[in-house]
Amino acid sequence: MKFRGYRQGQAGGGCLVSIVDDFGDERVMGLPPIKAGREFRHSPDGFQWGYAGSGPAELARAILIAAVPDDDRVRYPLCYQKFKAEAIAPIRRDEFVIEAKAVQEWYEAWLVEHGDRVERGWLDA
Repeated sequence: MKFRGYRQGQAGGGCLVSIVDDFGDERVMGLPPIKAGREFRHSPDGFQWGYAGSGPAELARAILIAAVPDDDRVRYPLCYQKFKAEAIAPIRRDEFVIEAKAVQEWYEAWLVEHGDRVERGWLDA
């Protein structure tokens, strides 16, 4: 699986991001649902990349949730904000591809460094 982003020349709006599965089928990635009262929508305009704002935060959160769907710690702000800073904000191209395996490896490294700050099930607490 991989994530593909396309900037379509939209001024001030979101960009198209899709998920490509292992068979090559591509589907548009939407904004992930908000769980409980401990999460909030960062960007009403959708996804963006190339800077450290709300659109890139929304994209970082969505990619992490899609790549690691069974661990709610990816929804923890410290996690996706760091992923945004390291992987999403630095993208300077109009198109990108990020492999899900690379996202999962990044997350495993993040857990080693920061995993003691948040427990599984933190959204339900």
